[in-house]
Order: sequence, then C-alpha cells, then structure tokens
Amino acid sequence: MDTIIKEIGARLRGMREILDIEPEEMAKAMGVSKEDYLAYEEGEKDISFTFLYHAVRHLHINLTELLTCD
Repeated sequence: MDTIIKEIGARLRGMREILDIEPEEMAKAMGVSKEDYLAYEEGEKDISFTFLYHAVRHLHINLTELLTCD
C-alpha cells in the first residue's frame, strides 16, 4: 500500500495509544470490525475521508494533525 497511507495509519495508532483507547473501542466508533480497524492502522487498507472524519472526532484532534503530524 502507498507509503502515505502507512504513515497516516501509524499516526492513528500512535494517537490511539497516547489516549489509551483500545482498538475495540475505535473499531466500534468507526463502525468496522477490530480486524478491519487494525488493517487501517497497519496501512493495509485505503482510508476513506469518512473514516478519517470519524476517527479525528473520536480522538478529539483535528484532521491536519492526523494527516501531517503538525
């Protein structure tokens, strides 16, 4: 998969871990299985804008932070 998708997935995992949120909770909030959610974090699945939107809302961060790590 594209390098940028892997980088975004890694930042998503990092923010989830910093906030001490379990993968199961994120998967439920995103409306996907735990396995699918973890595939997004690993960069194995292309991430849709809708998925990103729900993720940043659940993590209480802005989209720019997730996309650029700023």
